[in-house]
Amino acid sequence: MKPFDFLNNFVKNSNEIVICTHVTSPFLKLKTIKKAIKELKKHDSVTSVTKHQEFSWMLKGKKNKKFFPINFNPKVVSKTQNLDPVYMSNGSFFIFRKKTFKKYNNRIGANPYYYELKFPESVEIDNKEDLDLARKII
Repeated sequence: MKPFDFLNNFVKNSNEIVICTHVTSPFLKLKTIKKAIKELKKHDSVTSVTKHQEFSWMLKGKKNKKFFPINFNPKVVSKTQNLDPVYMSNGSFFIFRKKTFKKYNNRIGANPYYYELKFPESVEIDNKEDLDLARKII
């Protein structure tokens, strides 16, 4: 089923709020979703992110793998506490209205709010190591 099929078949009101969550986010709380929904008053969509304040690099090139610094100057010694944070989408949830998805063909609109999740809510099970961590948290 395509996203538009779901929206057209099951979401009748174009202003209705749609919440997409994933079973791979076992520590996500209902109260977090409720808080995030409130951001739709000022934004057209809300997505969950995780804050990382570490030396971050971006890899470019499939053959000539080159790394480029994202949030620091490699020629200057810095403390991680002084770095600009990098926010990474963790896929725990996407919140939007039907009309926003139809307009942009995406769960994230033109004016999104990036809702920061803290540990352990930010744990996303994508591999065996993540599953081991989740089991330890439980």
